[in-house]
Amino acid sequence: DDDINVNELPQIAGIDWQFAMVHFNEEKLMMQTLENIYYGLESQADRLDELEQNELFEDYRILVHGIKGITAMVGMTAISGVAAVLEKLAGNSETEKVHVMNSWLTEEMRSMKKRLDDIFAKEIKGKEIEDSNIILALMEIIRIDALDMEIDGLDEKTSQLMEYEFPPEISDVIAQLKVNVTELNQDGIIQ
Repeated sequence: DDDINVNELPQIAGIDWQFAMVHFNEEKLMMQTLENIYYGLESQADRLDELEQNELFEDYRILVHGIKGITAMVGMTAISGVAAVLEKLAGNSETEKVHVMNSWLTEEMRSMKKRLDDIFAKEIKGKEIEDSNIILALMEIIRIDALDMEIDGLDEKTSQLMEYEFPPEISDVIAQLKVNVTELNQDGIIQ
């Protein structure tokens, strides 16, 4: 039975599981989607700040539209609601109001990422790297899959890579790779 039992889900401030259940009928898929969002929250908040500061409001409107939809799907109703307001403001060229409200949205996105760290930050030690050639091979396959935009291969190989334990300076690079794969950022993946 794949039905979702809300009482068994972790209680996270800012997530309405009842609302999320409208979009999902199985917990595993809902949590995978939430994890994918988790990996992108910080970079999307950074991108919103950059677009807002550079007054690129059409690009801002497009990005905030995507954030509105994806966060609503997993029950992040406050983030989604503010994103909806910001989308309208950016579309109506109400730039002063965008400047005022953007910081709340991006702070809440970063705060949500921290709240989700308890669930998605690697709790168990990753696999020890016994042969660095395995990692290099995975990285090369990911690069080739990115060039070919082979999405299934990208997801699979990136998931395999995420199973390993890396030193902090490298794990930040691997986390950014996961974000780039999730966002299908071909240039970011290839780097």
